[in-house]
Amino acid sequence: MEYLDYAKQASWDGPKSQQSPIDLPTSISSEARSEVPITINFTGTPPLKKDMQVHGDQFYGTGTLTWHGTTYQFQRVHFHDGSEHLIKGKAHAMEMHFVFQGPNGENLVLARFGEVNPAGFDLTKVLAETATSADLNQLFTSPSPYFAYVGSLTTPPLSPNVQWLVLTMPVTITPASLSQLHVTFPENHRVCQPILQETKITLYQ
Repeated sequence: MEYLDYAKQASWDGPKSQQSPIDLPTSISSEARSEVPITINFTGTPPLKKDMQVHGDQFYGTGTLTWHGTTYQFQRVHFHDGSEHLIKGKAHAMEMHFVFQGPNGENLVLARFGEVNPAGFDLTKVLAETATSADLNQLFTSPSPYFAYVGSLTTPPLSPNVQWLVLTMPVTITPASLSQLHVTFPENHRVCQPILQETKITLYQ
């Protein structure tokens, strides 16, 4: 399959609303808050099912995420070689996007950065379709501060009104995991988009 060509991303045409990803500032005008935890629980023993798509392979499973009193259903996860979001200009080795759907069909994407460590999580199991939804819980054993804002999907059609939750603390993945991501999805990250004046960014810590 021929995947989306990220070298041509300058020609992608999206809505005029806030686009994603963005470079998240460490000093923001919105008040930092601490009273809204994210509760995540991936379930199910069947292996995550891969669906090969033009904009990148998607891995489907089951689970829930609860935030602000609303429970979202886990749809799929996909991976980016090189992070899409930045934090005050800092990039990470990779970024995972966990896509959830709310009770009214609304999209919520949880972003988690990854860095390399020999003792890290083995993403090759996910890519090989041998990992289960429950295995993903290993990526969320510790709480992390996070940013919240409303943006867009990061691949065409760049649909708007996506609730983003971007965890600031990266997890570790094995060197083999990053190597396979780079071979399969080389440099598949969208550049950061301008932050619109009306965009509200909240840091929860």
